[in-house]
Amino acid sequence: MPSGARYWTVVDDGLEVVEEADRFLREVRLARGRAETTTKAYAEAVTLFLRWCAATGRDWSTAARDMGLFTPWATQPYEWLDQPRSRT
Repeated sequence: MPSGARYWTVVDDGLEVVEEADRFLREVRLARGRAETTTKAYAEAVTLFLRWCAATGRDWSTAARDMGLFTPWATQPYEWLDQPRSRT
């Protein structure tokens, strides 16, 4: 960034920036002035949420209503890491 500030973001399987996540993380880091480590933690959480959406066939933009199902999935052992991920 021209200002020298750094932030974390989310990329997809093709290493393309996930624009919606990137916009949110830039807002958190630059507009709200949160620490770089905060955006790292948020980026990790957003990545996990997006993987859950892909693994369960949910649209990320409406999946918040099913957040009660996400939490148990996210706290299970990382078996989902070995599962093939769908490309969107």
